[in-house]
Amino acid sequence: MYTMSKIPTWLYKPANLSIKETKLIQLELLGFLKEWCQQNNTDFLSLGTQFMHINFRDSFFETLCNLPTLSEILSRMQIKQSLISVGFIIVNENKYFPIHIDYYDTEFMNVGLNIPVLNCAGSKTVWYDSIPDDNDEMPSYIGEVTKVSAAVAVKCIQNNVKEIGSCDANKSHWINIAVPHAPRCNHSKLRINASLRFNTLENNFIDSEIFEQLMVEKSA
Repeated sequence: MYTMSKIPTWLYKPANLSIKETKLIQLELLGFLKEWCQQNNTDFLSLGTQFMHINFRDSFFETLCNLPTLSEILSRMQIKQSLISVGFIIVNENKYFPIHIDYYDTEFMNVGLNIPVLNCAGSKTVWYDSIPDDNDEMPSYIGEVTKVSAAVAVKCIQNNVKEIGSCDANKSHWINIAVPHAPRCNHSKLRINASLRFNTLENNFIDSEIFEQLMVEKSA
């Protein structure tokens, strides 16, 4: 167990995943999402803009057994036990994804491991110099399938804000989810990123040596 959590000073860092590992994880996650949709009577091809939050707590080890490559990599990174859930950031042309902070308690959860799953070329994660809106409730469609997604996120001011950074959503990144941000896409295809969430209050791996050693891609 590491020290108490604090919000990272960076917006994003490239994840230490090889191209081969990323492709295997993409197949695992896409299959997992399609199966989840089938079990929950949800039409995969008709998924609208939302954050589909799938909690692992009730079937943690069973779920990871169905995601063997991901499970192996989380073990290599020494953060498997800190994983709380996996979510899917879905962007469709039907609705806008607002600028937001992902979780109201930024000490408990302040980073995500984002992995491209489907049609992520031509899209990015963008951060803004925004602040929480007075009406900070996310639109109900953000939690269309899993209601908790809209309940725990904090909507930020959308207008007259400046972009302060961005990263390519077609590559795996560690991202700061405690700074206002949103997915942005320049095509009309169904676009899906996975976002893994971790308990950074009990296990503050962000400030530990293993973060840069094991989890962040080394510069060329």
